Amino acid sequence: MRRVAYVLGVDHGWADPVNEPVNKTQMIRLADVFFIGPVMMYGGSKLRERGDTGLGVTLMLLGVATILYNGKNYLKQREVGE
Repeated sequence: MRRVAYVLGVDHGWADPVNEPVNKTQMIRLADVFFIGPVMMYGGSKLRERGDTGLGVTLMLLGVATILYNGKNYLKQREVGE
């Protein structure tokens, strides 16, 4: 258990073992919503322009799904945390 506390930074006082994982998860969700999802959609549109319609549409749909899924979970987690 001491090793886990050390890895989390508890011994050094710079990490909150209760809230730190949630904050990191929320930051990842925001990155998914504002960066990963849009990049997937852009890549899908470029694939469609080059003639690979099936893969392009699939990538665009996955980008939209990433944005919606992570946006919904971000808002839900934020509501619970307040």
